[in-house]
Amino acid sequence: MSNFKTCSKCDFEWHPTDGDNCPVCSKEKTEKHGRGGVFGTSKNQDRLNLWFKALGMVALVLLLYHFVGN
Repeated sequence: MSNFKTCSKCDFEWHPTDGDNCPVCSKEKTEKHGRGGVFGTSKNQDRLNLWFKALGMVALVLLLYHFVGN
């Protein structure tokens, strides 16, 4: 018999000395965001990603205008 526990949600195996709850699932629930960051790591991830998309769209339009417009 195995000395490891298996999570029913994510199928992760861990040793009983690490705790009763799955370390992967419990980390996802209790993970706190840092003070800030870029590339989707801040607590305002959704809003920041919208700004990146908007900037990318503007850059794409300007690039197309430059190549097709002239």
